Amino acid sequence: MNHALETNTDEEGYFEQRSRQVAKLPTSLRAHARHPKNALIELTNGCNHACIFCKNSNQGRKAAFLPLDTYRSFVEQAVSLGLEEIGLYATGEPFMTKNLHDYIRIAKQAGVRRVYLTTNGALATLERVQACVDAGLDSMKFSINASNQQDYNLVHGFDDFEKVMQNLHSIHEWRDANKIDLQLLCSCVIIPSVGDIQQEHSALFSRYFDDIVYVEAGSQAGQAFELIDELAVSPHGVFGNINQENTLESIKPCSMVWNRYHLTAEGYLAACCVDYELDLVYSNLNDESLEQGWNNAHAKKLRNAHIDGNLEGLLCHQCMLNKKQDYQPLTTVAKKLKSEGIRDKERSMLKDRMVIAIKPIPF
Repeated sequence: MNHALETNTDEEGYFEQRSRQVAKLPTSLRAHARHPKNALIELTNGCNHACIFCKNSNQGRKAAFLPLDTYRSFVEQAVSLGLEEIGLYATGEPFMTKNLHDYIRIAKQAGVRRVYLTTNGALATLERVQACVDAGLDSMKFSINASNQQDYNLVHGFDDFEKVMQNLHSIHEWRDANKIDLQLLCSCVIIPSVGDIQQEHSALFSRYFDDIVYVEAGSQAGQAFELIDELAVSPHGVFGNINQENTLESIKPCSMVWNRYHLTAEGYLAACCVDYELDLVYSNLNDESLEQGWNNAHAKKLRNAHIDGNLEGLLCHQCMLNKKQDYQPLTTVAKKLKSEGIRDKERSMLKDRMVIAIKPIPF
């Protein structure tokens, strides 16, 4: 996972408070869990960018979009079970969903207290953001992982730096001029080979945001290790924690298994926010209710594995150890895959950028 470096405020900021809330485990860990108050919704696993540190750029799943009726059913069930917050993002870019504002409106009308999202900002025009705010959007976070155009092209894979700057400026000016109740946040992933850009980044962007968090690029559940085999390049210059292996004794249960729903674009419940390939799906909400799925046999088995520290064979094991491990999907689910031709093209583009930033492994 990514590790926070610091925020841009002297006092405790939003991200510090949020980090503690997200990491908090129940007082008593049991396989049968209380329904959470928070959900991350994968409106789509598609993205208009191809960030060098993100598994999305090397993803086997074909882009899918969450049907509005499936979403509405989930929200209504979840609210009846105590849901209070929804994040409309997970593995993809929410603004790729053209009627994003409809999803926000459904959540607010159902009684969700807070709706937030994360975006790279390239598609977040003022007009679209205004529609989202009118529908009830409470907070949006920009993911801007560079402080100049050249580094942005390398990290994000697209020449959208000026477009993002223009969108951000327009949204900020509109918000402040009209006293709009919209929280604006920012995250920046630090790439070791690019260097420590925190000071330059903060000088450029801090005036726009209520808080900024800087994180080092993590291995995303250890999935970065797969790049060694697939691209024949070393990820050491991209992922800051690639050599930071953990011991079995240091492993603690992951709070996400207890404190958050993760709804995929296919209508599945997954245990993790970086489960790009559906390796930790435990429920198909097309076949069972949310109340049943949250505590079904697969969910309880996974929680018991975390409680006992016996995660071998699961993606969680690789994530916790931060070391390449063999793993299998928790359950078998239907998913649409990209053609090998498309995957080869995407791998080639990703490798070209990684070679610029790092040295390839000699073979």
